Amino acid sequence: MNRKLLMVPLLCGAALGAEIPDAPSCSLPEGARFGGLSVSGLRRVLPEVVSREAALKPGDPLSCADLERLKVSLEGLDLFAEVSVSAVPSPADSAAREVRVAVSELPPFLPMPSAKTSDQDGWLLGPSVIALDLFGRDVRLEAHWRATVYPHFWRAQEFLLSESSPWLGPWKVEHELRMVRTDSWNALKEYDERSWELGAEFSRDLWRGFQLLLWAEGFQTEANDAALFGKEGGHDRHGILGTGFLVEKVDRKIDTRDGWRLEGRWGWAGDPFGNVGSWQETLGDLRLWKQPWKRGPIFVGSLLARWRPGEVPFHQLYHQGGANSLRGYGAEADRRSRDELLSTLELRQVLVERRSFRLLGFDLFAAVEGVAGVDAARQGFDADSRGMVGAYGGLHLLLPGLDRLRIEGAWSETDGFALYLGLYEKAVAQRWRSR
Repeated sequence: MNRKLLMVPLLCGAALGAEIPDAPSCSLPEGARFGGLSVSGLRRVLPEVVSREAALKPGDPLSCADLERLKVSLEGLDLFAEVSVSAVPSPADSAAREVRVAVSELPPFLPMPSAKTSDQDGWLLGPSVIALDLFGRDVRLEAHWRATVYPHFWRAQEFLLSESSPWLGPWKVEHELRMVRTDSWNALKEYDERSWELGAEFSRDLWRGFQLLLWAEGFQTEANDAALFGKEGGHDRHGILGTGFLVEKVDRKIDTRDGWRLEGRWGWAGDPFGNVGSWQETLGDLRLWKQPWKRGPIFVGSLLARWRPGEVPFHQLYHQGGANSLRGYGAEADRRSRDELLSTLELRQVLVERRSFRLLGFDLFAAVEGVAGVDAARQGFDADSRGMVGAYGGLHLLLPGLDRLRIEGAWSETDGFALYLGLYEKAVAQRWRSR
């Protein structure tokens, strides 16, 4: 996963002081047809990256809704600071309209500070290099090295290398490949972690938004505690191979305001993929967004269920507590389980709409939302499983490549009040292994 902090104070200050350009009005005659696409402002991104988002053929009916969908789709690529879409009459056909797209690109490479926040380790900071658009084909390559800065300085070090793209060569196969090296005292699992993690995910749209998923994960850690691992030296290894489905009907990939997303996964862990544990991995993930009227509040809901019958090694147990799993509760070793159920209900209000601006010669964007909500967790599906509830509120800052920085205060009857900082949508971050 992409996890970084992009000069947050400078970005927010520049964005709040930026002028908002007036959005071009849309007026199309009845019976208007698509007559072609022209793109301006491209420097490194290839024109095909823009044209394949249009999903229109010459002669297709054209509406203002089509223009808006193209605009938000291009903004969701995270390649452009600003996108403008308009339609003008075609000289050859009075009913045809040429769609004109004007963009300003985000920087192609970002050597920058990299930050990550997890319930397990707290805040980590270090250098990173990110290629937002490798070869001009919407291929993203990232390399991060980070170490703990708070609350325990240098207790954890992490190296991450990842590659992702919505395309695999000429095929529309969204994919992500990642490798993570962790050297840390794992306070939630209570062992000295020296691990490698590999992951690969591929998804292909089969029919009207129904996607087939193929995924695999591998994990290896040093067996450096005989009492915990039950052996002297060596390594614990396990692998998971699985399949699943994804149905996604959303208005935009970034800062979604209307739609829904449903994902289901099943996988097998055990022989012949490792030397420890044997279990089935079953996951259901539902996310909902609804904005009843333009500029009105956004209602957000999520439900994540994970059930793993079998023998799961201790270093793969889930935990509940922290910015990325259960706000209002601290990340503590006694809150861990084999299975889990996490849910969130959230109300968002846009305070500052997305604004493009220039900073240090780069085209960037930012937005601000106010939020309030409730998190709930259950450590399994039995009648006696432990349940917990916390309430929270705060601000979300939307930034390039980062999705959002979450600044929140939360309260629970058990743990009282605490402040939390998180990166990315909580529904995304709660899926990470270390979260």
